[in-house]
Amino acid sequence: MKNRFTLGIIVGLISGLILTTTSLAIAEIPLRLKINGQFYNESRPIMIENTIYVPVRFVAEHLGAIVKWDNNTNTVEIEQKTLSQISSPQISSNTIISGGGGGKISSHITSTKNNTPSTKTYTPSITSNTNTTNTSSVENQNIKLRQSILNKISEIRKQGAVGYWSSESAYRLDLTELQNERQKYQDQLNSLSMDDSLDAKFIKTELEQKISKLNDKISIMKDKRSRQLQIENLEKQLDNL
Repeated sequence: MKNRFTLGIIVGLISGLILTTTSLAIAEIPLRLKINGQFYNESRPIMIENTIYVPVRFVAEHLGAIVKWDNNTNTVEIEQKTLSQISSPQISSNTIISGGGGGKISSHITSTKNNTPSTKTYTPSITSNTNTTNTSSVENQNIKLRQSILNKISEIRKQGAVGYWSSESAYRLDLTELQNERQKYQDQLNSLSMDDSLDAKFIKTELEQKISKLNDKISIMKDKRSRQLQIENLEKQLDNL
């Protein structure tokens, strides 16, 4: 009886030590994000109260999806149109997307009793057809094309700020306003071209500075509009896939 009691205490101590060691190991290992076999350190997961979160936009776009934000309804929209045969479940802001071409979507990771994260996985069903091989080949091409377009959009965004105009007329209205203001200062500068007085020189210097700033604003505005149009054109190509 004494031996059994002593054995029970030893087993209990070992079990507690294993659980404590496992918890410490999980806490000490930094969380990493791996998509399709590649690690991404610029956007690491975070753990809050034993729940792991990753940024939806970063993960979705690396899987060939489009992420949009509806400010009117405070809704995150994710579109994956290349896999037309897959019925994708709704994705919330704390959803983790895993897998590449299989359309596999996992909910956020929660902790089990031993503090080891566990994942609930939902795999959408895929409708079979007689042309499975051809369909798969077309889908793979679309996925590659979509990823290529998304990469181009990302490169454009890295070049600088993107325009926000709702239409060409709205852009023209803002551009014309700056151009008219610049022309006004240019006319004043031209009227002082023959005046060599000190006051005139001071005024001309101020006018030249204002014109220079407006030139910079106009140039920046045109660059923003150019990037906006490029992205809109690429997004149309995505919609047509």
